[in-house]
Amino acid sequence: MAQRQYQHLIVMSLVSLLLFSCAVVDEQPGRVGNAPDRHRAQLLATLSSWSAQGRLAIRLAGKSWQLKFKWCQSSPGEYRLLLSGPWGRTLAVVEQSLVHARLLRPGEADVFASDAGELLRMAFGWQLPVAGLQQWLPGRAQQRAELVWDEQGRLAAQQRDGWRVNYKRYMEKEDLSMPALLVISRQQQGKKLLVSIVIDNWEIVSEDVGRVCLCCKKGS
Repeated sequence: MAQRQYQHLIVMSLVSLLLFSCAVVDEQPGRVGNAPDRHRAQLLATLSSWSAQGRLAIRLAGKSWQLKFKWCQSSPGEYRLLLSGPWGRTLAVVEQSLVHARLLRPGEADVFASDAGELLRMAFGWQLPVAGLQQWLPGRAQQRAELVWDEQGRLAAQQRDGWRVNYKRYMEKEDLSMPALLVISRQQQGKKLLVSIVIDNWEIVSEDVGRVCLCCKKGS
């Protein structure tokens, strides 16, 4: 009964979030023949800790979900993803450590797994390669991926293992271009999964700064 009540809460919250203007944008092919900006790539490589806050929209098999999110990266392989509904009500928190992933939901027992993407599937019915988001969100080139660069040497698209990421818009943050809108797509269970991510705010910390972003602290 508790599980059904929780699922009903999620459905109602997601329906309410349709009021937010975070519509899914279909992906477009990027331009080919451009070269990467090596200086930007080096700056991205020095980011030891960062956080991104915004909205995401998911479409799969005729269904759609819209959420607000806050991603906090404290170190490589360790992060915290908070998903919330209207008025900031927390729906789920996924925490990944070097040991395991944990799903926290209001009124529910914590669930542990080795893969954070599997925890999202359990909570919402759709799955993302959450580990890949560590590279995709800040616009880093993933290893062994097919890459397309824009005229400024930033990623326009990357594709690996059936996942395609298109970068639609960037913003300037501390003299560094960071993604502001990206679209992720993949065929999943014979259906097309389409995810649009709008990033409203970035906080970045480079390796030469002896602190981490406040967002990455527990309880944020």
